[in-house]
Amino acid sequence: MQVNDIMERRVPVLNEEDALAGVGRAMERFGLRRVPVVDGTRLVGVLDEREVFRRMAAPEDPAGVQIARARSGERFAGGLVERDAPRLRESDDVDAAFEAFARTGHPSLPVVNAAGNLVGVVRTGGLGRVTSTLLATDCAPTALRLVA
Repeated sequence: MQVNDIMERRVPVLNEEDALAGVGRAMERFGLRRVPVVDGTRLVGVLDEREVFRRMAAPEDPAGVQIARARSGERFAGGLVERDAPRLRESDDVDAAFEAFARTGHPSLPVVNAAGNLVGVVRTGGLGRVTSTLLATDCAPTALRLVA
């Protein structure tokens, strides 16, 4: 089974130019903890809710952190993007997803195609369904090894 078989294809995304205040409200409203940020369809990185709220609460940007600002002083999402965020390839085996979640502890990971374009997301809940399916087949030892 491949990541392509278990990923969600309809994914809320942000653009780097999205205003940080609106991003924070949307993430809170829809219960999103991590949101992919794209340039067109190319994955730029991931925005984490903790970073958004931490930066919105800070009156000034910390030293060494550059947040793009409009002339009005409004902050944008692009300055907070984790550009080297872990990601999965749609052609990866599901084992790679289990390993990535175990390694990162993230609740979701973006999925890209060979060109680096965002094509979906895998959430830990999706892996739970895979584990149930694997336990019902003769693949149970693999699932147990990866989950443990």
